[in-house]
Amino acid sequence: MWSFETGVAESPTYFSLLLRVELNFNQTLRQQQDQAYLESLRADQEKERRRCEERERREGEARQRREKELEEQYHREVCLHVIMNYISVLVNKL
Repeated sequence: MWSFETGVAESPTYFSLLLRVELNFNQTLRQQQDQAYLESLRADQEKERRRCEERERREGEARQRREKELEEQYHREVCLHVIMNYISVLVNKL
């Protein structure tokens, strides 16, 4: 039934149509929100993955530098020990 006062059809068919339109709109909106959330979540996960990779790279480089420093220190100490032994031998021959 049409009402001149409200300008709206007051029939069960019209209201069921409105309800279906509203339901469809709400479902579409929810899907869009879910999709936006998932995209944001993926972006955050990708950022975290890159941060982890960068941290691991820096830690690896620091570990390599430390290993190189220890190796160089060891060689200096061995060389110093050899030189001191050589000097000791020379002094004892005098």
